[in-house]
Amino acid sequence: MFEKASIERLKKISQKITSILAKCENGIARALQDEDILQPAIMMQFVNIDELIKGIQESNDLEALSIFSKEEIKSFSKTRNTASHEYEQVNFELMEIAIRDYLPALKNRIDEAISKYSDEDKDKVRAHRRR
Repeated sequence: MFEKASIERLKKISQKITSILAKCENGIARALQDEDILQPAIMMQFVNIDELIKGIQESNDLEALSIFSKEEIKSFSKTRNTASHEYEQVNFELMEIAIRDYLPALKNRIDEAISKYSDEDKDKVRAHRRR
């Protein structure tokens, strides 16, 4: 069972992925080329997701961490470091692939895990009330 703090972090990650996907609704490449607004906003969302994942890691909630592959965790960390310290080296072609091919599936896994937890939690509350 997830820790409560992990559930909140997972919800925030899901919201940030939703935000990234919404910013790309008129085309991922187009959004990443918008250096004034969309590109920096998307990069900040990746930075925030990495920080939220680190919070889950620090809590040692292995069940919540199991939602992410090791490669996904490394990719978010690398993206965060590059965005923060070496912005001119960000590979936007890889970012486009990540947004198109990986973020939707990750969001689905997170949402599914959260909904399962919520259902289990509701069942526990109902069982407790019956006593």
